[in-house]
Amino acid sequence: MTLSEPTRKFAFDFRMLSILLLLAVVPLLVVTWWLFTNYQNAYLERSGANLAAVADMTLGHINSYLQHQIIETAAITEVPVLREVIKKGNADLAGNLGQVRKAIPALAARWRSLDAGSPEVTAILHNPASDFLRRYASVHRSYRTVMVTDFLGRTVAANEKTTDYYQADKDWWKETYGDGRRGTVYIGDAGYDDSTGVYSM
Repeated sequence: MTLSEPTRKFAFDFRMLSILLLLAVVPLLVVTWWLFTNYQNAYLERSGANLAAVADMTLGHINSYLQHQIIETAAITEVPVLREVIKKGNADLAGNLGQVRKAIPALAARWRSLDAGSPEVTAILHNPASDFLRRYASVHRSYRTVMVTDFLGRTVAANEKTTDYYQADKDWWKETYGDGRRGTVYIGDAGYDDSTGVYSM
């Protein structure tokens, strides 16, 4: 059976059209892929630049906030009532330093089980310095626990009962006061504090 002339012409034209369409579609797909890839790369670069700018700005805000906190903390160390409780705590050690050092582990071990009405806790939480620290912490909400220690690291005043009585074994105390340091700034890593139920530094 032979195809009529119009049918052959149509078959020929259809094949030719298919080839031409294929030749047109392939470059169109290549161009589309190239445009998409370039757009994607440009978008990623722009997003990365934006994120870097936001990170730099956030770092600037964090540094500014921490500098403000350092200055503010340095200022409250000059409050007379806090200086007095430190002097008193240190003076109490003068005559019996050896006995006090020996007594620290026993009180530190019992500290968590003591209630707020016990004489040991009352002596720390009910004095003018602790009253000041409570007022300070109520105004400055970013501070969960504010405490003052003597030169041995014993807590002598606090806005609330601290997790531990003895602070000299803590990294922050060693870095700021221990090993001959006096007043060094210490900013620890952020971490979850089980005793307060918040993330803190």
